[in-house]
Amino acid sequence: ITIYSGHSRTFKVNVQPDETNPNITVTSINTSAVSVSWKLNSSDINEVTLNFNGAGTATVTITATDAGNYSGTTTTTFTIKQRDISEVFADIAQITYTGEELEPAVTITNTHALIKASDYVIEYFNNINAGNDAYIVITGQNNYKGTKTVYFTIDKADFDMSGVTISNQSVTYDGNAHPLAINGTLPTGVSVSYENNDQVNVGIYTVTAVFTHSNPNYNPVPNKTATLTITPRDISEITATAPNV
Repeated sequence: ITIYSGHSRTFKVNVQPDETNPNITVTSINTSAVSVSWKLNSSDINEVTLNFNGAGTATVTITATDAGNYSGTTTTTFTIKQRDISEVFADIAQITYTGEELEPAVTITNTHALIKASDYVIEYFNNINAGNDAYIVITGQNNYKGTKTVYFTIDKADFDMSGVTISNQSVTYDGNAHPLAINGTLPTGVSVSYENNDQVNVGIYTVTAVFTHSNPNYNPVPNKTATLTITPRDISEITATAPNV
């Protein structure tokens, strides 16, 4: 008995007759996972070879057909046990929150090679929200048995802010504030406030649009900045009135 490894396994049954070339044939085998051949190995040994391609048990019946010193049959059984699925490695593709159930691609290997898809099934759980709570359960079948749980991360998404801008502005001093404002429509759930956006006097000011939201499935939204320039007013534009004396 041995455990499935993912490779074809070969076993040999030695038959040692007293003569050099008895006719020995394999007359029955009970699983399609095994192929059988026999050959003359030396002057006094014949071999029946079993090639296992998967887990299972094969019963081989060897029959002597020569009319010489041998008659009847002999039977032998070989078994390859299922490997436990807990021994495999699962590589889960990176994935980002979308609001839908997510099923990232999974590559499963053992220490030898990729595992055939027919040897397991995968179920996904907690696979909507961003974070580290999502996981898969791998259940072995055919050449594997048991289950294995593997957690994976759903990355936070970014809000689409491509249509939201804030532009530089230049105005002439008039004694009033000239606050800047964003252009475009904010994504649902995102709000904006402003810093340094109430200037009145001549100068060059950096105005910051600060975006906030409370959705744990999204990354913070980067701030946007613009420059407000307030230039001096020409004194000639001022009307001076002298009092009557």
